[in-house]
Amino acid sequence: MCQETVQLTLPNLLQMPRYPVSASAGHGRFLHDAKIMDYVPFPADFFTTHVKGNPEDMFIINASGDSMEPTMRDGDMIMIDRSAAVKPINAGIYCFTLGDLNFVKRLQQLPDGILARSDNREYTEFMIKPDQRDEFHPVGRVVWIGRSL
Repeated sequence: MCQETVQLTLPNLLQMPRYPVSASAGHGRFLHDAKIMDYVPFPADFFTTHVKGNPEDMFIINASGDSMEPTMRDGDMIMIDRSAAVKPINAGIYCFTLGDLNFVKRLQQLPDGILARSDNREYTEFMIKPDQRDEFHPVGRVVWIGRSL
């Protein structure tokens, strides 16, 4: 059998930083002291055709735990768009800190606060009340999930 070496030249490849931070537990400072663990390559047009955002606003971390199953599993890579942290909460999956804990949950703005729900029904939803706003810090919106089979 003849073996050929395939060489792939990708001039339009962007290297997205991945941080060694857990998306469901840890300290509220989140990425403040974290160093880049490695980079995950994506075609440049991925950001205009799929996640519709500026790659400069994106970073990758790993999900931890089973609270968002089946949507995301323990160990999945998740891409966060940090530009969404300064916008009003629009129903979707967000990474945020509340006090000293990091979370990834579905958030929905309601008249009496922000509802945080897990996709795994074993977990109880909770309300982030207006008087907790000083403890609540959105990190960004989850725009992509990647996993190994």
